[in-house]
Amino acid sequence: KKEATAHFARMAAFKDKFTSEAKCKGMLGCINAGTNCYWWDYGQLKLYQKNNLLVTKESAEAEALRKFLGMADRRAGSTVAAEADAASVMLSCNVKAGSVKDSMCTRVSVNSLSAEGSILVNVVAKKVVAKNCVLYNVVDDSEEGVVLPDGAVRADVYMPGEEKLVIKSTMETDGGKAWKVCVEGNAKSFEDVYKANGAVDIIDAQAAQSAAKDKALAAL
Repeated sequence: KKEATAHFARMAAFKDKFTSEAKCKGMLGCINAGTNCYWWDYGQLKLYQKNNLLVTKESAEAEALRKFLGMADRRAGSTVAAEADAASVMLSCNVKAGSVKDSMCTRVSVNSLSAEGSILVNVVAKKVVAKNCVLYNVVDDSEEGVVLPDGAVRADVYMPGEEKLVIKSTMETDGGKAWKVCVEGNAKSFEDVYKANGAVDIIDAQAAQSAAKDKALAAL
């Protein structure tokens, strides 16, 4: 009851501030978007893959998504010496060699990158080989780098005071059905990771990830 009361007080304060500054009566409401709108869902792995890779396509929907995301320049903030096709999107990336095809990369720093039909977000490594893969928050300082089989998924999880968790999966794995299972040789199940993260301060977790990333960047 104490927590609920405190939460109510916070939300009431927000409402009062919002309505006084915005000078509007409505807080929540519905807008008729019509029958010809786009809907991009990222709530499942396959949809995450599909709709992130949509920005590499040439269609009216893909163009609408790029416009919505403000993605006028597919190489914004990047230094790319790799051979990358025109379809691929590489934002805030530093890639020194390799080849990139039909892929979406954001904040990727890799000496040698071979990517096809893949999504890389916040990745630092000396080498990455990925086809139809998803890499998220991956930091690797090994000489061999990250070489993944077709359709692999990897996400690194940082919890302050503990060793980094490398969570692996595949595009064919149903996370709902495998929620309690340690797949692909993982030390923890998806449920275990979810529970372990429950009490983690996200600011501290981000700091741990940033420190590991800076160390790996210095070694490139």
